[in-house]
Amino acid sequence: TVNGAATTSTSADGTYTFTITGPNSYSSTKTITITNGVSDEVQVDDLIPGTYTVTETVPTDMELVGDNGVEVEVTANNTADVPTAEFTNNKVEVGSLKIKKNVTVNGAATTSTSADGTYTFIVKNADGDTVATPTITIKDGVSNTATVNDLLPGTYNVTEDVDQNPAGMTLVGENGREVEVTADTTSEIPTAEFTNNKVEVGSLKIKKNVTVNGAATTKTLADGTYHFTITGPDNYSAAKTIEIKNGVSDEVQVDDLVPGTYTVAEDTSKNPDGVSLTGKNNIQVEVKGNNNTTNVPTAEFTNDYTPSPCEGEIQVRKVLKGRAWTSSDSFTFTLKALDGAPMPSQTRITITRSDADQTKSFGTIVFTEPGTYVYSVSEVRGGDAYIKYDTKEHKITIEVVDDTHGNLVAKEGTQLIQIVTIKNTYSETPPTGDSRHLFLYASLMITSMMGLCMLYLPYRRKKRKE
Repeated sequence: TVNGAATTSTSADGTYTFTITGPNSYSSTKTITITNGVSDEVQVDDLIPGTYTVTETVPTDMELVGDNGVEVEVTANNTADVPTAEFTNNKVEVGSLKIKKNVTVNGAATTSTSADGTYTFIVKNADGDTVATPTITIKDGVSNTATVNDLLPGTYNVTEDVDQNPAGMTLVGENGREVEVTADTTSEIPTAEFTNNKVEVGSLKIKKNVTVNGAATTKTLADGTYHFTITGPDNYSAAKTIEIKNGVSDEVQVDDLVPGTYTVAEDTSKNPDGVSLTGKNNIQVEVKGNNNTTNVPTAEFTNDYTPSPCEGEIQVRKVLKGRAWTSSDSFTFTLKALDGAPMPSQTRITITRSDADQTKSFGTIVFTEPGTYVYSVSEVRGGDAYIKYDTKEHKITIEVVDDTHGNLVAKEGTQLIQIVTIKNTYSETPPTGDSRHLFLYASLMITSMMGLCMLYLPYRRKKRKE
């Protein structure tokens, strides 16, 4: 038989040798040749009656089924019913199977050691009995195999004992591979192939800094929630927020990222009022797997709180008392800033009858910072002797504050546009105490005297000649 079953194959063919011993030290040797697995026999004659023992010399590649040394009783003239010593030999034909282990990291072949370790498998026969528990050791990510020998032909189920896998390794696809083992499969051994993958993940950080007017701050002007979007490999997308309090920088970490390039973008449309991003948006960071835990790549953003400027004006309204305006009337005024206050485009204006309400502005003043801004307006003396001009220096104060919502505005109860009214008085007689008029009179007197002298000198010369 072969593997316990009758056979017509030649695998059990050959010559089998038997030794017969008996009475009076009888001993002889007989052989039986098996061809194509067909049973055969040989007869030993001329034996005196008695007990004989038949012993098989068992071939090394065959096993004897049952006991060796079979005793038979020989009687005289027993040709009709010859006693028989029957032997059955069985040949156990076995085969082999292979198990192949591949490893990947993030779905790609690797030469790193992160997937290294020992992988255990369970081999069961068709009856569900475990016949082997081979292991495969992986080094430097190189695939390896294990061979299970001496298996009876048949169907075997090979499973991976995933509970004993190295940390982080998962089986790709379903577990359990069926293989068909045949005898003497020396040239092509059936193989159960398994691939395990390790997902190596990393992290990135997002850091948020805030400033006020370009400087570090502990104020709350830039406080609030900042929104970010992270995109990366395999259509990855996530949203994160950072809450800033008292101007203190903060950060958030994003974990479990497969290695690759990620883009971090700040959603500036959701920023607190008055805050703008300084520097570039859409920052790219490179995430590596399992080796960036101490040096996490960081996308750093700085936002600055700068309130929007506001605009003010200083206007002069000219009032002339004592007579109506004439087309020749003009009054000039100058503007000065104290302590470096911002100035308009004009520092000198002239008001005439054609100006609406005899009011005119020096122009727009742009305020970019909160503060108290002081100006002075003065009238330039004109040449009309009958008008008393204003000699005062008029102080104007504009107070600008931050409304904490990103805007510069006028302090409550004040105005950004201020009007200073300057009054002049016309009189039929020159105003007393006006030094300019005294100078005029003196000039007329001197001119008159010079004229008289010029008339007198020719008269005196004529007299001398006579």
